[in-house]
Amino acid sequence: MHLIFQRAELTVVAAVDNFDGLLGVRGGRPSSQREREVQKRVQLGDMTLVTVMDVEQLIQESEWFHRGWTFQEGLLSRRVLVFTDSQLYWNCCVMTQMESIYVPMKVSHNSDGSQWSEWMPYGIFTRSSKRDLQTSTESHTEVQENPTSSPDSDQDSDQDSSEDEDALMYSVVCRDITQYTSRKLSDTKDSLNAFKGVMQMYVAGINSNTRFILGLPIVIGPGLNVNSAFAYVLYDWDSEYGCRRSHLPSWSWAGWGARTLIGICSEKYSYYITYRSGYVSYCPELRLVEDLDDPRGIPVETILEETRCFDRYATLRVVKPYKIGKMHASLRVMMNISLSKDIPEVLPAREDFAFVLISCDQETLTEPRFLILEPIDENQRVWERVGAASVVPDCAVIISKRDLKTIYPDSESIPDDRNELWRHWESLSTFVDLIKLANLVPAEVDYFIK
Repeated sequence: MHLIFQRAELTVVAAVDNFDGLLGVRGGRPSSQREREVQKRVQLGDMTLVTVMDVEQLIQESEWFHRGWTFQEGLLSRRVLVFTDSQLYWNCCVMTQMESIYVPMKVSHNSDGSQWSEWMPYGIFTRSSKRDLQTSTESHTEVQENPTSSPDSDQDSDQDSSEDEDALMYSVVCRDITQYTSRKLSDTKDSLNAFKGVMQMYVAGINSNTRFILGLPIVIGPGLNVNSAFAYVLYDWDSEYGCRRSHLPSWSWAGWGARTLIGICSEKYSYYITYRSGYVSYCPELRLVEDLDDPRGIPVETILEETRCFDRYATLRVVKPYKIGKMHASLRVMMNISLSKDIPEVLPAREDFAFVLISCDQETLTEPRFLILEPIDENQRVWERVGAASVVPDCAVIISKRDLKTIYPDSESIPDDRNELWRHWESLSTFVDLIKLANLVPAEVDYFIK
């Protein structure tokens, strides 16, 4: 589908409800033409005042705009011509135009006519992220061509630019997923199918580092620990109180029927730091199992070497991870993600929930990330992902140790009842220290998450 829309000369959209022909387009009989409302205008001397309806609002309120399957039409098409009840709307890669108001090219475009002027508004189908990517690429080129930079600085800048582009790409994909999942599907089994055109667009790009595992995006930079990167994305999404879709696993956003917020903690800087530290981050071994009768599974690294877009149902096998034993009195759970509005209230009473450590930055030791699992069989062999959390000191509202120092510049400025906890948290220097502080214990069994 990405090729169909991207290679089309024009995509025609009828953004009207109760469709009965296109307004203003004459059919075979004169009676078949639907007339549009005449645009009101007033002439004041040499000035003409006209009424201009908000055509973008009309499109965004239409049934077409709220359908899941139409998301890729607007996103992938190079040129879109939209019919509404009041006027036509045009959007391509470099400009937007509406029928009700005329803006001359010499006003709306730059001097050579190749690009929409910066002061002009971009349309609802124009991706600002494309400009960001272009700017990132241009900056990367400028660094390479700078004759005053040393070879070492060239290499460092080249690596930083590449990582910036990977971070930007991840944030763009996350934005697409969030916008797509806010739309409606008449058949919930299409939750991943209707997004495949978008995924294909990303993986088909020249020198693309983007991969997908059942809708979860993984941007593979040079030397990145793929297992850790996948674990980070498993943590990094939130579905707003959705119901389960059994045709897909719970660890994928597409397995839940609700709007998904992905990349919650993945602003460009955060993603950059996480992936830089991903070279050495703790992460249990992750495998995908397609048949529980053969629970060995396939390593994530192997899957991503064989395919750029894995979309078959699979159970996630987490090989003997660390998990929280008894919660330390001085620690608390930060519910970054919750798929059930009742989870925060029932956590103290639900002893069958498992908090499984899915990744941890071993350099800063300040953001251990957990999946919250609920058993779905009597033997607690198979689980579902019902949320995610991070464990922080009870005195901290910001996870980063650096930010904690900003709040309390020195230990004497911390309230007395928090001094002991501060000393413990400040003294963290190894992963073993974190295990002791957070009461982590090694699991004796693997966790199978359906």
